[in-house]
Amino acid sequence: MITSVRMPKLGETDANAFTIEKWFFKEGDSVRKGQGLLIVATDKTSLEVEARTGGTLRRILFNEGESVT
Repeated sequence: MITSVRMPKLGETDANAFTIEKWFFKEGDSVRKGQGLLIVATDKTSLEVEARTGGTLRRILFNEGESVT
């Protein structure tokens, strides 16, 4: 089953755009539940996004430095 990486809510931050700062894995790498996948940044903060499930990172749709809404 394929699981999409979704951006978590940032509490009271009204961020609707993120910049991908760093991916910790590349396509094809195995990832365990709870491992950090990437770091994203808003105009106010940076956040490490963790894997909700374990598996293989099949495809990266947005590269480092790209803005995502």
